[in-house]
Amino acid sequence: RRMTTTAEALAHGWQLHQAGQWAAAEQIYRQVLQANPTDANAWCYLGIACHDQDRLDEAVAAYRRAIQLQPHFPIAFNNLGNTLRLQRKHADAVACFDQALRLKPDYVNAHKNKGTALVEGTRAPIIGNVCMDFMMADVTDAPGAKIGDEAVLIGRQGCDEIHVDDIAGILGTINYEVVSLIGKRVARVFTNYMAGSPNEV
Repeated sequence: RRMTTTAEALAHGWQLHQAGQWAAAEQIYRQVLQANPTDANAWCYLGIACHDQDRLDEAVAAYRRAIQLQPHFPIAFNNLGNTLRLQRKHADAVACFDQALRLKPDYVNAHKNKGTALVEGTRAPIIGNVCMDFMMADVTDAPGAKIGDEAVLIGRQGCDEIHVDDIAGILGTINYEVVSLIGKRVARVFTNYMAGSPNEV
């Protein structure tokens, strides 16, 4: 009965959370933890609530507690990585995403969270969700970035380059599959080096 009650409480808390009522959701998560301090799911939910309220240190502590209680918890590792990335701890964040993928190799969000774009020659981590043909990147380290600037997902910009092999390595596949996955709606520009004029198809 307690497990059912706990599951229902967490589900209700998550409904409030998704409605933007983070403080109310946090209160429910804490009530669950007061009754059952070893509930890893509740600690993970609490971490999300703290993260969304910009209490990043508390979020990290909650995720770490969830992982301590349940070491094979890919969602907690992925969420911890997202919070560490906001704290500018990029190497630690990538290590968390890697661990999430070791535990769940088909974890799409963890794959996506390892991605970067080049903006002003600086690597900008991909953040948030991919929205059809759009995605977002954190340009904090490219302070001069502005609307209309080029963002490179595959290729060279400045002194840095994102090679298709890098993306294949993140996805655990080969470079041919990566380029084959690029949808037909993305325009291809074939450069005719002999004639010196690019043609778009």
